[in-house]
Amino acid sequence: MPTTKCWVCEGWTENTFVIKPNKSITNIIEPLHIHFDYNFYQPELMEEQKDGSYRYTTMCPPGKVIYFFTLDKVSTFARDHLRQSNKIAKYIEDVEQYDEIKNYRVYKFNYRITHQKAVLDESYSSQLKT
Repeated sequence: MPTTKCWVCEGWTENTFVIKPNKSITNIIEPLHIHFDYNFYQPELMEEQKDGSYRYTTMCPPGKVIYFFTLDKVSTFARDHLRQSNKIAKYIEDVEQYDEIKNYRVYKFNYRITHQKAVLDESYSSQLKT
């Protein structure tokens, strides 16, 4: 997990996460949120699209991005995304959701491997000078 959370310095990339009803998750109950490890699992609302799918686009750090979903404050995972199972549940505490503090026991997480974009650092600025 990145330490600075600098999109530019660390080469974060834009990613879109899509949930397709009855393919990704059965019986979707709104609100549908996605929770990312790099954001301390705080909820991000997924928006329903005209085609009935749900999408969320965000900047992600390079490497393995771990996430899970909540449907009406109950944790779940997407069947059609890469996933990993834990023999022992990971207990995720102090997730603020609609003026409540929630705790989740998560056995299955989804993940995505993201790639680093060009990092803009001191050497980049020196390349701009002529």
